[in-house]
Formats: sequence, C-alpha cells, structure tokens
Amino acid sequence: MTLEHWVERHKFHMDALEKVLRLWENDKVHQRQIDEIRDEVENYIANNQDADFYENEHIYEDVRHPRHKLANCFIDRLIG
Repeated sequence: MTLEHWVERHKFHMDALEKVLRLWENDKVHQRQIDEIRDEVENYIANNQDADFYENEHIYEDVRHPRHKLANCFIDRLIG
C-alpha cells in the first residue's frame, strides 16, 4: 500500500470520528454504539499495518438509526 492510501484511510477515520463526536455531543448516538466504534478503531490503530489485516469498512454504520436523520446524512456522506 502506498503512503497516499494510508493517509486517505486515516483521514477517513478522523473525519468519521469527528462526526460521531458531534452526534454524541447532541445525544444522537448511544454509549453502546460509541463502545463498538471505539473497539473497531482501536483494532484499526493497532493492526492496520499487518499484512493480513481486514479493515471493517462498516465501523460507523451502527450509528445509522431511522430516528437519527442527521446521523444518516453524515454517514451517507462518509461511506457513500
């Protein structure tokens, strides 16, 4: 993988986490969802350079909930 690839992936996660933080601050996401995201991100940080690492590209989808239209908009932009 190229340096550009890694920079792009890290930026993806930083942007997504900033949006999740905003959702958290506005009570639009539950603690359970934050815990699951944290576990996945910690795994990404610890293991993303491993040759057999599988990146879960759906880390942030758990914050998608029908009653959270703002969250859906943010996540659609991230993964869409």
